[in-house]
Amino acid sequence: MGALTMYIMSLLSSAPMFQADVEVVDYKTSVLRMISCGAAPFSLARSKEDVSVCSRRGLESQAGGVQVDLVAKPGKVTVARLSRLKNDYVFHIIEGEAFMDDLEKRKECGFPTLPHAFVKLEADPKRFVQNCGSHFTHICYADLKEGLLEICRLLKIRPLVD
Repeated sequence: MGALTMYIMSLLSSAPMFQADVEVVDYKTSVLRMISCGAAPFSLARSKEDVSVCSRRGLESQAGGVQVDLVAKPGKVTVARLSRLKNDYVFHIIEGEAFMDDLEKRKECGFPTLPHAFVKLEADPKRFVQNCGSHFTHICYADLKEGLLEICRLLKIRPLVD
């Protein structure tokens, strides 16, 4: 469903997109922290000076490799994910504002050099968690809400708008 989510979002915008794990949702601050296992488009960063490529120790195996080290740039984003709920498709759609956070917040997860995104959700964070259909979600630096709702209408997909 992740690839299909990204494909649908790419039909609506050529703006930078990011798929990552929902690592933390802070109920007090409405902040979503997303972390990828090592891949992210360089266009997600504020500038090329804010991107580095570093060696990656083996997380799931001994092989290791390389990873992109960056934090998603500030800006208005749409958070979205297509998933299944029982026998129906649903499209979870949330608006938010990406922001830069300090290295200390990145260290909390134990992997400070993995690609991170911090998003202040414009919705109740408990409702966001309740509607999450996957541990992966996606952001796009564009206002895609109306376009995604139109796609839901055309394809008879139930939107879950937070």
